Amino acid sequence: MEKSKYLTMLKTATAVKTNSKKGGTEVISVSITNHVNGKRLTLSKALYSCLGQPKTLQFAVNSNEKVLIIGEKLMDEEVSYRVSNKTRGIVYNASLVEFVTEEFNLDFSEVSSMTFRNITLEKLDDVNIAFVQF
Repeated sequence: MEKSKYLTMLKTATAVKTNSKKGGTEVISVSITNHVNGKRLTLSKALYSCLGQPKTLQFAVNSNEKVLIIGEKLMDEEVSYRVSNKTRGIVYNASLVEFVTEEFNLDFSEVSSMTFRNITLEKLDDVNIAFVQF
């Protein structure tokens, strides 16, 4: 996709609002763990570094394109999620994981974790943003 399509995608995305297996260190990836003993979204060390290692992250979805959008400041929305691990970006939030699982029809019946590597990085308005394609 060309850069203008990503900007359009972000403008039409919906902010993710909820109640409040480790990805590779060299590979840019996002892992989602959805297990009764813990639910979290983990950015690989490389991806977290590309995003500037922010203390909080915002998430948005573009349902039509089946894309999860991740960045420090995506929209004017006040909803941000605290990053727990400062080496890898780990966000512990059951509601966020459940939302993403439902939104993208992820099937965790046989596994507790899934890793996604189809990620495009863009810089829009001086903010590094990751677009995760499902």
